[in-house]
Amino acid sequence: MNFNLKKAFTLIELLIFMGVLSIILFVLSDIFTASLAAKTQSYAHTSLQQDGRFILAKLVYDINQASTITSPTIGNSDNNLIIIINGSNHQYRLNNGNLELVNDFGVNTLNSLSTEVTSLQFLHLGNPATDEKPYPKDNVRINLTLRSKITTQQGQPVINLQTTAGTR
Repeated sequence: MNFNLKKAFTLIELLIFMGVLSIILFVLSDIFTASLAAKTQSYAHTSLQQDGRFILAKLVYDINQASTITSPTIGNSDNNLIIIINGSNHQYRLNNGNLELVNDFGVNTLNSLSTEVTSLQFLHLGNPATDEKPYPKDNVRINLTLRSKITTQQGQPVINLQTTAGTR
């Protein structure tokens, strides 16, 4: 007798294959999700660092170029800074989470769309004239807090920055 047996998968073999495939897909999706979370967190921290460096560099440069610091007055602090550069007023102000520079060219936002400025303080330290230094050099201490608008698994990253800059 000649039996014609067909080769096929049994139900048990199919169930084992489906189980192994589902485990592999679960592991791959978990790796993919973790890499997306790491990318999001990295982007949030990077944008904070970039904005912080840019804002402080811009403030220090403009304060160095300024002939006069109009506001805040010596010994006082404020969230607005008004300086005079080449006879032109430059005002730094906080407006709805954005740091704005107002000058003859208009209003410019200094932080990016992915960050917001939550705190800004300018403390006018001054530097009185002495016999050794007959020309005073005004100094301003800048305190700046930036928060990312991107929410990560740890929440919204925050960075606090502080520096001091002076006129020439």
